[in-house]
Amino acid sequence: MKKTIIIVGAVVAFIAISGFILSSGLTDFNNVMLRGINLAGVPDGSYTGSYENGRWTNTLTVHIADNRITDIDIDNNVVAAFVTNCSDELFSRVIQAQDTKVDAVSGATLTSKAYLKAIEDAIFSASRANASRVEILFDYKKISGSASNQFAIWVEDMHGNFVRTLYATQWTAKGGYKNRPDSIPIWAEKTGLASMSKAEVDAVSSATPQTGALTYTWDLTDSSGYSVVPGEYRFFVEGTLRWKNRVMHSGIIDISGDSAVIEALADYTYEASGRFEALTGDSPENLMIGPVTVRFIPS
Repeated sequence: MKKTIIIVGAVVAFIAISGFILSSGLTDFNNVMLRGINLAGVPDGSYTGSYENGRWTNTLTVHIADNRITDIDIDNNVVAAFVTNCSDELFSRVIQAQDTKVDAVSGATLTSKAYLKAIEDAIFSASRANASRVEILFDYKKISGSASNQFAIWVEDMHGNFVRTLYATQWTAKGGYKNRPDSIPIWAEKTGLASMSKAEVDAVSSATPQTGALTYTWDLTDSSGYSVVPGEYRFFVEGTLRWKNRVMHSGIIDISGDSAVIEALADYTYEASGRFEALTGDSPENLMIGPVTVRFIPS
């Protein structure tokens, strides 16, 4: 009797876990939209794209020749694709239409959408790699101790309107600013961090990087993904050096013409905080963010 109970319990647990795995990410599909693709200007080559959403997570390679999709390979498949040959039928439709806005395979609507999103990601990545862009480069040195190593990078228009965050350290972005309001405070205020959704925060933040040369790229779109108008824009790199001590690197870059390279101006603020004295111009924390170079690379 005891053995039977254990077996039944194991079966129930297996069914429950399987059901969780198979349904994970299901509700997210309600907000997933297909954007369609534009192959104009995409160089010949093979491009990898992925889509992450529970069991529908997958990675594909899309092959391009003469501005056309010629083949699609699956690198990492979805979990439990229940419709046999779903991918073959779907990929054939994509290749025929040269677009992702095609009918899903009957009985595999969500799996079809997951594949199509990965295809879009591959094409968008290829387009971004060859599109006009702004790169922000600097050397980063990780500082030992607490209340340091936080920074954010963002863009504003010439009227001071926020355009887009390129990066923010995860600790501050995901709630650390509530306990330490002196952590990259200007960025937090400019972005309205307190009212940002989890998805919005996740899209711009990640773990603090290791010491080394860093490059962050702006694809000339705003926070909604729309292309900005050509012209001049202000860039900012704000760093919290230690407690209330911080640095702001900033400058103006013109994205309307030929390539350009700008060296940012650095403004240091030194201020005591409780029992901690203010930093000075000789403090090692000043090396956290090295000279910032910004360059516009036209397509």
